[in-house]
Amino acid sequence: MPVAVTDVLAWNNGPPQADAPIEDLNRAIAKIAAAQNVDRLPFHDTLEDPKRPGTMRTELTIDGDHPSVAGYRLLATDALADFVARVSAGEASP
Repeated sequence: MPVAVTDVLAWNNGPPQADAPIEDLNRAIAKIAAAQNVDRLPFHDTLEDPKRPGTMRTELTIDGDHPSVAGYRLLATDALADFVARVSAGEASP
């Protein structure tokens, strides 16, 4: 059965000092996923606002803490779609 992990989303309502620990945690998740040969879905980068690093794009969050319907759609079509395609092709990690 294919397995994947996601990284932690940006946190619009969090204090600014939360950004560095989230980045550290996402690096650790990526490192562990690579060591275990497990796919990592880039949820953080998919929703992050390039004009305001450390936050989700306003139109992709319902409350600053959780993705909106548009945010979840983007995760499904962007981050998750690539994984599903690789699973179908037999290329994703078991």
